Formats: sequence, C-alpha cells, structure tokens
Amino acid sequence: NHCVDAETMPLTFDVHRDEDPCGGDAQMDPPPGQEIPLGTFFTGLEPIPADQMKDHVSTTNAMAWLGEHVQADPQRPTFTWLNWEFPHAPYRAPEGYLGRTDRHAVPDPLPPMRRGEPLAHPTLREAYGTADVSTQQWREVAATYLDMCSFIDNQVERVLASLNEMGIADDTLVLFWSDHGDFAGDYGLPEKWDTCFSDNLLHVPVLIRCPGLDAAAYEGLAETIDLLPTAFELCGLTLPAGVQGRSHVADLHRDGSDVGRDDVYAEGGQEPALLEKVASLEKPRPCRAYLLKQTALLNEPTINLRTSALRTRDTKYILRQDGGEMLFDLIADPEELVNLADDPAAAETLNAMRLRMAKRLIANQRIDPPQDFLDS
Repeated sequence: NHCVDAETMPLTFDVHRDEDPCGGDAQMDPPPGQEIPLGTFFTGLEPIPADQMKDHVSTTNAMAWLGEHVQADPQRPTFTWLNWEFPHAPYRAPEGYLGRTDRHAVPDPLPPMRRGEPLAHPTLREAYGTADVSTQQWREVAATYLDMCSFIDNQVERVLASLNEMGIADDTLVLFWSDHGDFAGDYGLPEKWDTCFSDNLLHVPVLIRCPGLDAAAYEGLAETIDLLPTAFELCGLTLPAGVQGRSHVADLHRDGSDVGRDDVYAEGGQEPALLEKVASLEKPRPCRAYLLKQTALLNEPTINLRTSALRTRDTKYILRQDGGEMLFDLIADPEELVNLADDPAAAETLNAMRLRMAKRLIANQRIDPPQDFLDS
C-alpha cells in the first residue's frame, strides 16, 4: 500500500506574503481600519487567488500522485490522506467564494448562556474584546465561515471528478469528516476552545461514499474513533488488536433506521502540570488574534483543565477535573443555554449521568497489548 499526506508535498505560491511580528502571516490579520474587533478572527477577503491557495494546490498534488500510481498499477491498492486547512479561523474566503452564502439565510448567533456557563466563555469574550460585536457582524462571520466551507466543497468535487476520470470511482472508499466545529459567533465567541463541548463544536459532518452503499442519512450517534473500524470493515480488512471504536457498517445498511451508539464521549484540555507551563505571548502565532486567545489562557489557566463530556440523544453531561459539572436537557434546551447541574429538579438525571460517565471512563481504559493468549 502507498500512503501520502498531500500537505507534505512541495507547494508553490505566486503571491508574496509578508511575515508579521507575531511570527504568523500578515494577510491573516484584519486590514487596517476594520471596525470589527481583532478578537473575532474575521479578516474577510483572502488575497490569494483560489487556485493558488494551499488547499487547492494540495488537492491538485494529491490527485496527481494518485493518478500516477493508478496508471502504473491499476490493481494495486492505494491510500491517500488529504488534509485541508479550511474552514479554520481566521474567517476569510478568496474572491469568487466570499459572499457566496446568502447573508439573509444565516441565523442569528446563539446568545451567551443564561445560566451556569463555563468559565472559558466569559474569559474568552473578555480577552477577545467581543462584548460590542453586533448580531449583524457575527452573522457575517458565520456566513464567511460557510463561504470557506463552500471552497472545500469545491475541493471535494475535484476529488470525486478525478476518481471518475481515473476510472476508480466504483472501487474507492471516500471518507470525509472534520475534526471539530466552530462557534462562529455563538455564545459571543469565535473559533473554538478545547474544553467546551457544545454541539456546534462536537457535531461534525461525516460523509461516506462507498460501492454498495445506497445514499441514506444516518441519524445515529457515532464517534470519530468509529471511522477506522468502519473503513476497515467496508474494505474487508481485519482490524488490528487494541483499536478503540466500533464499526457502523450494519447501521449504514439500515436505510437510515439506524441503531448507533447509546452515547458518545469526548475529552479535551490539559493536565494541571501542563497548565503551569502555559506558553508566553512571545511564542509565534499564525495571526494576532491568537495572542488574545493565549492571553485568556495566561489569565485563567484552569479554563483548559482536563474535561470530559458524555452525550446521549437527549442529555449531555460535562465533568471537569476540578469537579465542575454541566448538565443539559437537549430536548427542552437544544441550544444549551441553561446548565442544570445545580438544579434540584435535575438531581436524578445528574446522578444517572455521573454513573454513566464513570462506566464509560472504565470502558475507555486501553486493553493494549492484546491479551487473548493470557489466562485470567
């Protein structure tokens, strides 16, 4: 098998980009005189032409590499990993994409939580200076984020078209997913934070194109670690021992009437020892807005204390290493605006989710190396 990360291949850009004092790219900072605060991560127009941007060039390189191997030996299996940067903040899109999203169709951002918000929310809002950002400005941020997604849609189209041109579309499994979502103005915040687990960050797109699978919407709960077992089963491969996650192939054949997981687990943050070594503001950043993000962490290191989350279809529970808790009724409060962890009326649900989390943490303990040959 062959493997390549297209981002490691040589890239050529014709547009000169000056380095800024932060060690990042000056074009990733907002233009002078922009009214929207630096902390929104909004920059608007990307000055590099779309066909010269890294993601476009990476797609070109990856498909060229794949085409060479297919032409050399059409029967030999190949594996290509193509990692795109967009739609990561800062929020910017190239000409031809910026403005593509109907601004009137973009919903207003979620307001700050009404009760029991995590310390990260107000700490970040203060560091970013976003208290006076208008609803219209946040909608422009979200719309630009969607413009960036449209740019990636085009890269997906290019990949699928290339597979057709090579004649291997009917023999190729295509997996498309994202590592995380984005606030894009929700709760008065841009970008993301490692220990915040609202659905706008956790609920990521996963698209699968595979011979023998009919198009169907899969509504079940799944985790990112399930992608590997699912891909292995679709390819008829034996999963290596010690891999966590479960295959959803059986669910995918149920025409949308799936079973899925009973709950999904997520974790993030850092150990207390690492929080004592938070990097200073002198560390190079990709843009100046990240200096504000680092300022928030320097002011309140505990906002990145290790945190775990467990979500069922109707309830979400979040536990911090210092004992802080959050509980959401996702049926009555799908926008996660009210933390019920200290509500006496939710005590029974809270205790049930605590137990469920404890069981999940035990189940998550690794069983590697394989123990099949051992006697108990």
